[in-house]
Amino acid sequence: MVRVSLEVADQHPYATEIYQNEIENLGALPEYTEIAGSVESSHRAWFDVVDEGVRNGEFNSGIDVFEFQRMMRECVFQSVRWHRDTLAADIESITATVTSVFFDGFAPARTESTTVTPPPSPTKVKREPAPAEPPIDTVDDLRSELDELRSDMRAMRGLMESLSKSRNANGNTATDD
Repeated sequence: MVRVSLEVADQHPYATEIYQNEIENLGALPEYTEIAGSVESSHRAWFDVVDEGVRNGEFNSGIDVFEFQRMMRECVFQSVRWHRDTLAADIESITATVTSVFFDGFAPARTESTTVTPPPSPTKVKREPAPAEPPIDTVDDLRSELDELRSDMRAMRGLMESLSKSRNANGNTATDD
């Protein structure tokens, strides 16, 4: 899901930023109910995957499923902004980093004999400011981008339904939440 989200963001370069920056204004669009439905469907897919992982013992049951999937999802979408100019080339690396941090953690594995040592003094890393994003020239460009995003969201929804049906046909059980 991390990789697919990054791939969709790469195909629709500014859809994530538009949604996150303009969420309050999107409600005025005539097609907003379709956008909201697609967003809800995406959020539900993330939740369901994590919830299924917890139920199957693959993920930590001591962490709130909703909070975990929301943090992971938001990290992915922020990564889109951070890597805007190199997203296509960095998808594999970003996917590996995000999944490793969220599933394996950042701290080394602890053992009972591990003694806690103070961390080294933090060093400041000088970061170059992100280049300014090119302006969106026209409302038509924005509409075109939203139309493409809607189409991809419908395709993703269909794929999720197909995978769910396939899983059920193979004898796996699915629950309705």
